[in-house]
This record gives sequence, structure tokens and C-alpha cells, in this order.
Amino acid sequence: MHSLTFAWDDAVGEADYLLMLGSDSVPLGADTASYMWEDPPCGQTVAVTLIARAAGGAEIGRVTLSDVDTPACPQAQTITLQSLPAEDGYVRGVTSGESVAINGEVNVGDGTQNRGQQAFFSFDISGIPAGAIIQSATLDLSNHTVRGNPFERLGSLGIYYVQYGELDVSDYVAGWPAGRASTLSGPPTVLNPAHELQSLVNAHAPRFQIRLQFEGITDNDSQADGLVFPEGGPALTITYLPSGG
Repeated sequence: MHSLTFAWDDAVGEADYLLMLGSDSVPLGADTASYMWEDPPCGQTVAVTLIARAAGGAEIGRVTLSDVDTPACPQAQTITLQSLPAEDGYVRGVTSGESVAINGEVNVGDGTQNRGQQAFFSFDISGIPAGAIIQSATLDLSNHTVRGNPFERLGSLGIYYVQYGELDVSDYVAGWPAGRASTLSGPPTVLNPAHELQSLVNAHAPRFQIRLQFEGITDNDSQADGLVFPEGGPALTITYLPSGG
């Protein structure tokens, strides 16, 4: 938030003041000698006029500043964040989480031991300033390889926006829960998480985190079917307007 402060020498014999700020007006008491204009419209040139008035409203004097420049409008910023290998990983299990793999490739699907594999990715959004307005966002999940035939063997892929914090076996979710941000019948490419990101920025959350899981846990064929993401592979590109826009 920006502000402009105006100060003046107190007039003699005035009952009050009227301060004209562009098209707006602010009545002020007789003893007022300064005024802070909070959050003026950005990037404009306006006239500011101070009118001293006698009792009853008659004007007894005025001063005008005809070319007052308000603070420049903030410019949109675009950042691209890779997922965090130290917080990414996958959890294996059937009815509950049995083990966790972190710091390396991230799998979603099933493995040779017929255990489901749920993928988790974390992005550090703490650098986005409080009050920012998210204009657009792209979650790019295209950086992966396909192992086996997961969409035929395991069904659809669900993508969930979650806040799992530090990854552990309790983050595994069995079944096919509702609340998916997206349900895909083929390999993922890009998603638009702008609404979710805005909610997280408003809540001062330091992370944007997601979970990927297939509709089926395993096809019990002792063959791996799924997607494999390289370390730090997913990318999140965000365009935001800093506070004050």
C-alpha cells in the first residue's frame, strides 16, 4: 500500500477545511495541518486543492497543486518454481502407507510388488508477497516418462491439491477419494491452479503441494505401470501483481 502526505500552515479564522483529491473530497477540522492520502490510485496525475472555509461553508482561501503524481502502478511479476526434491517423493502401500521414497525419481502407479505408489510434489511459494494478486498459473507435469500401461491397467489419474507438510506414510490415501483438482485419462501436461494459489497466498502459506494417484491401486500383475518424474521435474509458473495494484 502506498500513501501521499500533504502538510500546510494553519489558516486564520477558518471553521474547517475541504481537501479535494482529484474527484474526491475530504472534510477536515479547523486545527488540521496535514493529511495522509492512503492507497491513492496508482500511476495518475491529479490536482489537489485545499479550501479553507468560514462558518456556514463560505470559502475564505484555497491553494492548488495541479500536477501531483501518484505512486507508479506495480508491475506484474512472473516466476517459475521447480518442485523441491527434499520435499517431493512417493508413498507405497495397498490399504495404507507402508514406506516412503524421497530424494530421487518420483513414481505414481504401481510397482513389481503390486503396491500402489502415490506421488507428492512441493513448491516453495513463500517468495510471493502478502496481498499479491495471482493473475495466472501453470502447473507443468509434462516432464515424465510412462512405464507400462497405467491408464489401461489402473484407470484415471487424479491430481489433488493438498497440504501434506513433511511427507510420511500417513499421507497415503487409499481408494479413490473425491476432491480431485483434475481427473485425467491420459498423461498429464499442464493444469491451472491459480484459484488454489490465491487462497494459499491469502492464508500466508509457504508451500503449494499436490498428490497424484491412480484410480486403481494395482492390477496385481507384478509389472510396473505408472509415470516416473525426474527429481525436481514438475514446474510451477506464476504471474502475480504485487499488493497495491
